[in-house]
Amino acid sequence: MRWICPPLSSQAGAFLGYHLTVCDARPVFATPARFPHADEAVTNWPHRYLEHTEIDARTAVCVLTHDAKFDIPLLSRALQLRVAYVGPVSGTRCTRCMSTGASCSWCAGCG
Repeated sequence: MRWICPPLSSQAGAFLGYHLTVCDARPVFATPARFPHADEAVTNWPHRYLEHTEIDARTAVCVLTHDAKFDIPLLSRALQLRVAYVGPVSGTRCTRCMSTGASCSWCAGCG
C-alpha cells in the first residue's frame, strides 16, 4: 500500500501502515527533515512522479491543492488510475476537480 501525500496527512498515512511518499517539485519542501514519518521524500513534479511509480488498487493519493500548475496535472492523472483514494484538500477543491473533467462523486474530499 502506498500513501502519496502532502505534509498534513503524512502522520495519518504512517499511522495506518502505508508506505508513505511525500512529493513536491520544490526541493526546500520535500525533505526527510520536514517529514520524519515519511518513508521517502521525493523532489519531482507530483504528476510525473505518479506516472513513473508503482501503484495498485490500494494506493491513496492525497493532494494539498494550492496552485493549479501542480494540482490540475496531478488530479487529472490520479483520476485516470485505479487507486483506492484520490483526495484533494482545499477550499477550492470542487472547482479544481471539475476543471479536470471529474465530477465531485469521484473526489472523496468534495461534497
